[in-house]
Amino acid sequence: MTDPIDVTPAILREIRAMHADLAAQFGDLRAQFGDLRAEFSDSRGETSRRLDTLEALVLRHDQRFDTVETAVAGLSAQVRMLSAGVTASLTSRERAAVEAELLEGRVDELEGRVDALEARED
Repeated sequence: MTDPIDVTPAILREIRAMHADLAAQFGDLRAQFGDLRAEFSDSRGETSRRLDTLEALVLRHDQRFDTVETAVAGLSAQVRMLSAGVTASLTSRERAAVEAELLEGRVDELEGRVDALEARED
């Protein structure tokens, strides 16, 4: 059997060696974690830059869509105005045609009456 006093310093040396080894491993892990954190930050930064770029593109397309939508609304208003003008023009023409037919009908009717009166006089 070994003496407990002799064993204790050996165990302490072994524990110290294990502690130093674990500290070194922990330092390595801490360094690896720092590297991973830096890579993640770089990756996140790159992702953030890409998202900012995509957002800028979406905003530009949205502005272009608004511009196109405004242009289409303007064209639509112009088409409505032209349509109203054409409709009013056609209506005026139709009215003029109807009035001409009515006047022609009245003239024919008046000519018929004149002929009838002339026939009576004869």
